[in-house]
Amino acid sequence: MYLSTNRFIALSCALIVAASFLLLDRSSRAGERRLGPRLGCVSCLLVADDGRVLWSRRPDLRLPNASTTKMVVALVTQAADPEPMVLVSAEAAATGGGGPQLRAGDRLPVSKLLAALLMASSNDAAVALAEHVAGSSERFVA
Repeated sequence: MYLSTNRFIALSCALIVAASFLLLDRSSRAGERRLGPRLGCVSCLLVADDGRVLWSRRPDLRLPNASTTKMVVALVTQAADPEPMVLVSAEAAATGGGGPQLRAGDRLPVSKLLAALLMASSNDAAVALAEHVAGSSERFVA
């Protein structure tokens, strides 16, 4: 079963916010009182389903786009309605970087690779999904 794009974006935003709270800096200096948790993000943006910005921190700061790229991979994969199973290539397996440490020849459901991509920021899952949707990571980018 596939989620609508709006529900997928909302779920992705909720997961990012939840992950941010897992990384909270709960330490406090002696005598310092805080009204709420301190988020560990350098730059953050929380957007509602209708596009309204609900909260932001330094939204114009230029940063590497790895997480944004992974979100786009997830959205395009979801919209493409791909076959349910992905065959992991040697290139995807050699990418490494977070997640399940895929091996060439592994066959995994799209849903498991999406979970690795979004929850563990898996680079190898991103390449495997891009290849699955477009045939190669280069074609996916194009």
